[in-house]
Amino acid sequence: MGLLLTIGGLAAARWIAATTPPPPPAPPHVTPAVVVRWRPVARQTLTRQILAHGNLQPKRAATLGLSVGGELAWVWDGWRLGARVGAGQELLVLDSKGAEAELERLKAVLLGAGAQLALAEEAHGGAVILEALAREARDLALAEELRWDGLAEQGQDVPTAHDMARSRTVVARTAWSEAHLAIRSRELGIAAARAGLTQAEAGVASAEVALQKHTLRAPFAGVLGADAPALGSWIAPGQPLIEVVDDGSLRMLAFVSEAEAAEIAIGAKAQVQAGVLGLGDYPGRVVGRSPRADAGSRNVGLLIELDGISAGGMVSGFASVSLELPPFEEALILRRSELIWQQGTPLALVIEQAENGTLVAGARSLTLGRSSSGGLEVLAGLEPGDRLIVSPLAALSPGSLVLAGEEVEAQVSTGQGAH
Repeated sequence: MGLLLTIGGLAAARWIAATTPPPPPAPPHVTPAVVVRWRPVARQTLTRQILAHGNLQPKRAATLGLSVGGELAWVWDGWRLGARVGAGQELLVLDSKGAEAELERLKAVLLGAGAQLALAEEAHGGAVILEALAREARDLALAEELRWDGLAEQGQDVPTAHDMARSRTVVARTAWSEAHLAIRSRELGIAAARAGLTQAEAGVASAEVALQKHTLRAPFAGVLGADAPALGSWIAPGQPLIEVVDDGSLRMLAFVSEAEAAEIAIGAKAQVQAGVLGLGDYPGRVVGRSPRADAGSRNVGLLIELDGISAGGMVSGFASVSLELPPFEEALILRRSELIWQQGTPLALVIEQAENGTLVAGARSLTLGRSSSGGLEVLAGLEPGDRLIVSPLAALSPGSLVLAGEEVEAQVSTGQGAH
């Protein structure tokens, strides 16, 4: 009985399967086209600048002291912490009675040396006059002797008179020689007197310098960094007394990457922002760079000067600076957000027309050049007029169907990098 029921069920199932019509075929899967935003690729000039950070500090600062010691005899009455001084302002004077006395002594020596030189020059003048007289007498005696020589040749020689003429010539020549030697002696006297005068002048100059060493002056205009010492206190040689800070000439040490440093020329313009200077941008210029990059960060230090800036006594602190870089001239520029990467290769998606007339996302492999925080330079892979897809890149892959939606601005805006 059970066997008959099983056979009957199988027969019924076969009849149902044979008489039931087949199901309708499933429709093919169609990927919907993505509406994309795009911009035309065009050559453009991209102005570039970077934002860097660093420390603001005075261009000049000096810790002052004296090379001599002594009792403090005078202090500038305006000396106090934060006071402003001008260049050359006397700040303090040590007791200098000994130095003043030595200067007066050497001045007296100088006067004596001057008098000695005057006497030597006067004696030399007299010797010159005597030498001229002696030369004239010699010439007269020689002429007289020659006259008697001529008379002797004519047979009119008077021996006594002739001999006397010869004797007078010898005496005149001797007198002239002595006068000539006297001139040389007087010249040596003048040289010695001048050497004495030069030595006396050097002594006075040295004494004046020694006296000036008792006075402390501000080497440049700025602000004072400490209160004045008390009158009557003993100042030791080389003792640090005060720091003067030039707050009207500031500089900043900022750090940028190696690549950016290579593009920043000495003399490049800069705009500095610092809390100690107040709100606003303060103009400056790049005046130097470190010779090599930091081994760890690979950053390069730039020295930037700000001239004519008064910080009101505050001359150090954190600061930021905007630095100009050479622009990208007539280049194809992409934003970083407009790239996709496949296995380290940069790609751009552009709107292309397939053979069947549909629009698809075509992938272009790019060769990139220089970079900035505002964009990347494209050397190869794109041509002016290509329709670059800018969004939504995450929803696309090469070959995806697209619909050209909104056209966006083609200009890549300048950006600023931060370090």
